[in-house]
Amino acid sequence: MFYSDEDGFKEWLRAAWFPYIDRLPEALRGDFLSDVVKNYKITSNAGKSENIRVKMILLEVEAYAK
Repeated sequence: MFYSDEDGFKEWLRAAWFPYIDRLPEALRGDFLSDVVKNYKITSNAGKSENIRVKMILLEVEAYAK
């Protein structure tokens, strides 16, 4: 996945991590997401670039009832 800015990455985190983020008090969620983005950029070597890349694998499953 490619995010052109931190806000886009935060929105994806908010949507994908909602089971975890929703457990935090609402007043802390924004700061938590900002910290996650900041630390991800440091550990992923994104540095000061606004572009953020996240390695992902798409798993698609089809199920049929018998």
